[in-house]
Amino acid sequence: MALLRQDSKNAVATADQIAEQFPTNSDVLNAKARAQAASGDTEGAIATRKHIYELSPSSISALGGYVALLHEAKEFPQAQTVLQAALARDPKSDAVKADLIRVESEIGGMRAGLAKARAFAAEDRENPIYDIVSAELYEKAGRRDDAVDLLEKAVANRPSVDPLISALSSLYIRVGNPGKAEAVLSTRLQDDPTDVVVRSALASLYLDQKKYDNALTEYTRVAAEHPVDATALNNLAWLYQQKGDLAKARRLAEQAVGTAPQAAQIDDTLGWILLAQGEAAKALTYLSAASLSAPQNPAYNITWPSRSTGSAGLPTLRQRSRRCSAREWRSPTEPKRKSCCSS
Repeated sequence: MALLRQDSKNAVATADQIAEQFPTNSDVLNAKARAQAASGDTEGAIATRKHIYELSPSSISALGGYVALLHEAKEFPQAQTVLQAALARDPKSDAVKADLIRVESEIGGMRAGLAKARAFAAEDRENPIYDIVSAELYEKAGRRDDAVDLLEKAVANRPSVDPLISALSSLYIRVGNPGKAEAVLSTRLQDDPTDVVVRSALASLYLDQKKYDNALTEYTRVAAEHPVDATALNNLAWLYQQKGDLAKARRLAEQAVGTAPQAAQIDDTLGWILLAQGEAAKALTYLSAASLSAPQNPAYNITWPSRSTGSAGLPTLRQRSRRCSAREWRSPTEPKRKSCCSS
């Protein structure tokens, strides 16, 4: 609750007390790390994330939380050491390899990162992750043309590899060429209409472009073929809410929540649909859960009155100014960024 009230000082104190009682509980320790980070205690948050990882060294989420904080703190040599040890335990982990390439780039520059990618690729030639991360490094260095050229050649050589197609379409969008993004996705679907990964990416593109009827068509098809796809259900709910069909929107949002509990974006969608139906108390349950799941994301913030004001204790709800993007929550059927420290 202290986190929901953006009361980081009390949140840290509360988390410390609970962590003393449950020193190996990952949920408690994760809450403590979030509270420490929110209060500005980066060193303490890193120590807590390290402890979580030591308790579960095979957990990709534990590794991700630890490495992500090291990235934020620019502790790249330490991140490199952690990732090298993780790769020694799991030599086939794409997520770890991708982050080692990124860390190498941070330490030695883009060329060092590209060299690391080539070294990995020499032993794992069919894996598309090295082209994807190399393009990412080019883009980060401001060399977008090189990034586009690399991925275009990769897709031309392997036109049925979904991660490459998704990466290229996303890059086209970022460089301001959504037409090419749509074309590369549509071409793939012409070859294989059952490719749900690419169809989900096309639906997301239409959603971003506010082509809502097209997005509705594509997400409906994805959900029909994969009824537990949380992204499709969530965004269909949002689309039907925009159309004013709140009953259908609610049904879809509740399905999405059942498929992906504790996902901030999905709780948020259901919360606002319930609020539109006049069920404020129930809506607050889901909006609060979204805020708690993503305390650093202002999109889900709920403003609670200060104890010193003597207010009745009811929060201020602010209608979100954006939809829930498919890129924010990825279901098991969608392409995932190959990074163990993705936010």
